[in-house]
Amino acid sequence: MLNWVKKHRPPIVILENVCSAPWQTVVKKFEDAKYSAKSIRLDTKAYYVPHTRTRGYMMAVNAQSSGIPNKWADRMASMKRDASCTLDAFLLPSDDPRIHQAREKLVRESYNAQDRKTGRTDWGRCESRHQRTRLEEALGAKRPLTNWDEGMWWCHRFSVIPLLISHKVAPSRCLIMAGQTGFKGRSNASGILSIFRYSDQPCKVSTPPIRGKVFYAPSVLPLTRSSLSQVWNLSQNVDRSIGSNRVGISPCLTPSMIPYITNRGGPMVGLEALHLQGLPIDELLLTRETEDQLADLAGNAMSTTVVGTTILVALVLSMKYLTPGHDKRTYEEKHGTRITEIDEDIMEVDPPSDSLQDHVVGEDQLLERPFGISKTSGQPLSSLLADAMKSVRFCTCEGRKDMTEREVRRCDDCGFTACIKCGGRPEHNARPIDVKAHPRLPPSTFERDLKSALPMCLELSGITEELLNSLKQEFGAAIPSKRWEIWRNAVVEAVGPELRFVQLKRQELWYATYESTKAVVELCLHPQRSEWLFYAKPSPSEPANAEIRKLLMYPAARLACDGSLLNGRWEVALPQTTSLEISIKGVGELVPSWESKLGLQDPKFLDATVFSQLDVSVPPEDVVHFDRDITGTYVLLDKCGTANNALHKKIATKEDAALPPLFFLLDPIRSGKPTDDAFVFSTSIRRLEYQETRPIFARLQPSWRQSSKDGPQRVSCVVPQKYVFADGVSLKVRFAFLYL
Repeated sequence: MLNWVKKHRPPIVILENVCSAPWQTVVKKFEDAKYSAKSIRLDTKAYYVPHTRTRGYMMAVNAQSSGIPNKWADRMASMKRDASCTLDAFLLPSDDPRIHQAREKLVRESYNAQDRKTGRTDWGRCESRHQRTRLEEALGAKRPLTNWDEGMWWCHRFSVIPLLISHKVAPSRCLIMAGQTGFKGRSNASGILSIFRYSDQPCKVSTPPIRGKVFYAPSVLPLTRSSLSQVWNLSQNVDRSIGSNRVGISPCLTPSMIPYITNRGGPMVGLEALHLQGLPIDELLLTRETEDQLADLAGNAMSTTVVGTTILVALVLSMKYLTPGHDKRTYEEKHGTRITEIDEDIMEVDPPSDSLQDHVVGEDQLLERPFGISKTSGQPLSSLLADAMKSVRFCTCEGRKDMTEREVRRCDDCGFTACIKCGGRPEHNARPIDVKAHPRLPPSTFERDLKSALPMCLELSGITEELLNSLKQEFGAAIPSKRWEIWRNAVVEAVGPELRFVQLKRQELWYATYESTKAVVELCLHPQRSEWLFYAKPSPSEPANAEIRKLLMYPAARLACDGSLLNGRWEVALPQTTSLEISIKGVGELVPSWESKLGLQDPKFLDATVFSQLDVSVPPEDVVHFDRDITGTYVLLDKCGTANNALHKKIATKEDAALPPLFFLLDPIRSGKPTDDAFVFSTSIRRLEYQETRPIFARLQPSWRQSSKDGPQRVSCVVPQKYVFADGVSLKVRFAFLYL
């Protein structure tokens, strides 16, 4: 490279390599070649992307004793902007078809594992380190997630490792590893012994195939505290990779590593690794490359936000050394080093013989007529709901459009569904769904019917500044003036622009999304409570941690469907947080705590217990503050997963019969301090995607946890919003036409 520089004398040279490269020697060689040079270290996470990737960069100009390289280094420091979004913003949704396709490729490639560059690992070299970790950290010998024991052989079709999917959340900050996996009779199968680490914080997990470790069943099954957004390198032994990297920021991605996304419970696919280098994956066509090849591309690539900044700064500072636009000479010609060679392999392209218009025929036969995109089929809401429940996703392996042919089971306690292959851990109280007595409907069929029943354009009207001010005054909402002003202005600005249909989402329920430049409206087809949720968008110029962004994460208004899709009475969610105290009393029998079930050997966990039921009571004068009465008895569903295995379900009363079930669970934060995780009352227990929120009726103080303490406990809680009815607000069809 240096010889090429000496020969062609480019005005600017920028080099990138690992930090351990002999940068001072390189700088000295460029100075000997009559260049001025400067080397610095740059980190990707300091330039917009949440990826810890430190590399060395050098900038040189074709001039001796020039101060431009030093100015370049100073300007690069001033151009730093720490990543304001977390790792999740660069990952694909867990049900994205590209995730499913990548995992299928991993399965196919795993059959040729001997040919893969990740190779195989001699388990004997790792076992002693794993056993030592178990002993030093008092972890015990249990493998609570896999139930794997010595001598168990796994096959990709009969794997005993379950797929903990959807909302399933598992306890502890652990690293569970299944050992000696592979087909019976095949020697040197890659595998790692089951082991876990303890933390007093919850974590999420699911177990799809792990790249490069074993045939189909994952040989490494990690969990991470509080369902935090982290990437673990599973190619390292458990005493090397302990999940201590910063939350929401990816470690340095290398070609040989096995990146595991903890809050997904699965591997990072190649497209996501490329995205964390700042590459626009939606504009790339990568269909023939294997996952190993994509990992190579990502691991060896330069971060575009870093290298782009270095180039732009260098160009701005070195303008006087660049050839003017009117100067036709090349740099080689200026220095007398021009090489004239004729490339005989250049393909000759013939100019077009005629114009493009000559190929357009039949235009005179086209007819022009209006096409009303607001026209709907008028299918009854009850019929839509019935068909929606027949076509919802029963298992994550179904993705967005597939239907499994395997037996599907539903938990009688929490309602979770999974196929017989993917389910099993947590155990649940599951029973088979009789698809013959209750036949399913293909998702594509219902999607077509739902699109025909929904208008393509909507308009929300009636929410004005005067209405919001009157509601605040009428209900005596105590809201700080600054918070009220920024929220009110954002909501009023979001009302009015045309809301256009964007997409249908098939999950445990069906969702329809409409969007404008200022707002998002979402229709949730719940069999007991179908409703429209109106969200205002914050301004793109608002800082990532601005208060308005936190406020607008929750709905600003809602409409419970009454008889038809657009009929009902709107409610506005005033941003009033109400703090009060409730009483929680443990009742029923004492059962082992989640720490005890993990088999932790610490004396404070060995015999730890919690109550199997909780009585929650609210003072009569405070019931009015809640969107739904949370008073009642909650039964512990410790076989149904969720964080800390702490899921509780309220025993339904007559008043609850027509409403969705109410749950009490620990709600972890994806990126934040584990000490901020709190128990909440909600109707949703599913695993949330990035920027999704669950409906919360009350949030307890973060310090409260289950215990075996007798007697009632006075616990502080916060009601995050206050819903009030608003007359004059309506969601109507926006009549729009396209002319064809």
